[in-house]
Amino acid sequence: MASHAIVKIGGKPIPSEIFSQVLSIKVKDAPGRKSDTAELVLNDQDDQFAFPRRGESLEVTLWRDEVPGAVTFEGVIDNPRSRGSRGGGQDLIVPAKAADMRGGLKVRKEKHLDDATFEKAARAFAPDGFSIAIDGDLGQIRRDYWYLGRESYLHWAQRTADELGATFKVVGKTAVFVPMNAGKSASGKPLQIVKATRPGNIVNWDLGPDDGRHEYEEFDATYYDPADAKWKMQDGRVRVMGQGTASTSRFSAPDQETAQRFAEGLKRKRDREKGGGTLTIDGDPAAQAEALCEVSIRAGISGTYLIGNVEHQWTRGQGFLSQLELKRPGKGTGKDDRDPSGGGGVLDDAPAPSGAPS
Repeated sequence: MASHAIVKIGGKPIPSEIFSQVLSIKVKDAPGRKSDTAELVLNDQDDQFAFPRRGESLEVTLWRDEVPGAVTFEGVIDNPRSRGSRGGGQDLIVPAKAADMRGGLKVRKEKHLDDATFEKAARAFAPDGFSIAIDGDLGQIRRDYWYLGRESYLHWAQRTADELGATFKVVGKTAVFVPMNAGKSASGKPLQIVKATRPGNIVNWDLGPDDGRHEYEEFDATYYDPADAKWKMQDGRVRVMGQGTASTSRFSAPDQETAQRFAEGLKRKRDREKGGGTLTIDGDPAAQAEALCEVSIRAGISGTYLIGNVEHQWTRGQGFLSQLELKRPGKGTGKDDRDPSGGGGVLDDAPAPSGAPS
């Protein structure tokens, strides 16, 4: 299974004659909140590499001959550093982010917009030089009042995305909003289903269909009703198996419609965190945050999961691997109809341990 990697720093590829000094490459794909990142580790024992400059471009491409497509990363170098010890060698660490935070994303501002759609507000509040990409009907959500209240665009965008049941992500100079759990990439395109099988492409796993945490039955949000001059509770009208308790948003909504979106957003976020674990497979470019992964290992575990974070790794010894954080088991995932006590199963015929009571 031949795997390959190309790395460009400042637009120039690392020459093949010194590429043997590349020890490892990592590319992390996040579903939202956090920017995609990359990290390059170079053997710098003889100072053969010029020290990278912060803000310089970094491009990475990873692929395998057996799988179509490639993992690509484009970003800017963040804070390069040297690492080593006496008698232990010397490495050059080159981290990078897909989002350039130097462009005003963290500058606090105060603005407002009356009777406008979300798309119009997102564009009006965005820093100069940034474009906006909003998928589906999100951009057409209308409110009487949008407020950027002495906060950065990053904070406002994430807060508003939570309210609308969406995920927010910065890709380069573009702010992207996509409906949560929609199975779409940051560009809004449908994602391929990743298949993980044993035997097959699975390297290792640690999975459970249910994390066992307390589950909420209701997802509520409060809002103020000016007609009745009192605070009210809006039920999200979405139920999950639980013990009859309610999860209520910590923040109050300005009206009933917004409260409804708050409540439904709480349910979507809880759905994402139920069960899952980690899975490592042979490198697969289709493995992206928000894609679905069909797992085939054993009864009680096999089924469909949502991919959260993805870390694509390339090392000289192991080649190209993809580590997936799996969440939100799908319907039917984890089904095993056998008696867990062993009745009617393979444990019936197993000999009793030596010294065990009969």
